Formats: sequence, C-alpha cells, structure tokens
Amino acid sequence: MANPSLALVAFLLAFTFGFAASRFDTRRLTLLGEVNAIGTTHLRAGTLPEPVRSEARALLLQYVETRLEGVRSGDVDAAIRRSEAIQKQL
Repeated sequence: MANPSLALVAFLLAFTFGFAASRFDTRRLTLLGEVNAIGTTHLRAGTLPEPVRSEARALLLQYVETRLEGVRSGDVDAAIRRSEAIQKQL
C-alpha cells in the first residue's frame, strides 16, 4: 500500500503545476491579444493621411517601448499609467 503522505504530496504537486500552467496560458493569451491589437492598429494607421499617420505610428512605438520598459524595470504601475495616456492620445 502506498504511503498516504506521498499521495498527498503528489496531489499537491499536480494541483500546483496545473494552476501554474493555467496562469501561464492566461498570460500568454493576454500578451498575444495585445500584440495583435498593436499590429492591427499599426496597419490601420497606414490608411490615415499624413501627418496623422506618422504621429499615430510614433505613438504606437512609444506605447510598445513604455510597456517593455515597465516589464524590464519592474515599475508596471507607472508603465500602465503612461500607456493609458498614450492610448488617449491615439
């Protein structure tokens, strides 16, 4: 007969890995959605007349750089505030 404590540890490990995998998938899907939205916005900005087209694309570049810098620096709250301001400008 198997040791009950080993069975409990196995159950906890399976539960933990399942939760971690679920979180990873959610983060991956969220990131993929944002990347698709940025790409679509960049393409649609190409239909705008100049100088609005260049301004919109420059703002999109600032948006991406802000989001990346927030992840790199760990100051995600400031990056979110800045990216929301850029979204309003767009």
